Amino acid sequence: PALVGALGTAIYFIFVGVLARQVGWFINTLVIRIGISAVLFIVLIFRKTDFKKLFSNNIWKILIPAALLDVIGFSLFNASVLQSKISYATVIISAQSFIIVLLSWWFLKEKLKIYQIVGLFAVVLGLFILSL
Repeated sequence: PALVGALGTAIYFIFVGVLARQVGWFINTLVIRIGISAVLFIVLIFRKTDFKKLFSNNIWKILIPAALLDVIGFSLFNASVLQSKISYATVIISAQSFIIVLLSWWFLKEKLKIYQIVGLFAVVLGLFILSL
């Protein structure tokens, strides 16, 4: 599933880059985020989700900041594809993997395996080479 997800995300980022250049970063971010929200809302309806239970949980204390950071990050990605090639912007944004692993290690106390550490160095090396 992760490789299929990566393929879907790659195609998605190409579409995002093309659309951002045609309609601008703000409209692109707004329309895509509203579209994603609408589709997920429909999925929740078809799954017969109990909305009272969903809204009564304390998960909103985490969900709201996460959604805000998602919109900020996605907006900045849209703005970056206006200033550089899509291929550069997507490689640089892949640094999120590096950041996620470090934050998971630091805050969640996850153990890093040797191949993860090697992968982190490969990401940093790739970003360095790309910046040359």
